Amino acid sequence: MTQYENTQDASSQTPPESVRARVEALTQELDHHSYLYHTLDAPEIDDEHYDALFRELVRLEQQWPVLQKPWSPTLRTGAKLLETLPK
Repeated sequence: MTQYENTQDASSQTPPESVRARVEALTQELDHHSYLYHTLDAPEIDDEHYDALFRELVRLEQQWPVLQKPWSPTLRTGAKLLETLPK
């Protein structure tokens, strides 16, 4: 359990600001790394690190469903294709 999780049923509670901030930070970081990996073919982190960030976001969104936005990386499949790929 991370510092952003608690053991209570959070579905009917207002998330603490620290949890909201962490979800936003994870979303931005995952978007950044997805863009680097899929669009620029220039990853900065390895897959294991990316997966750990992704799993943390999944856990927080499951605990605090109100924080899962339609644009969340947990709901997205794929990314913009590399421009260098043959058409």
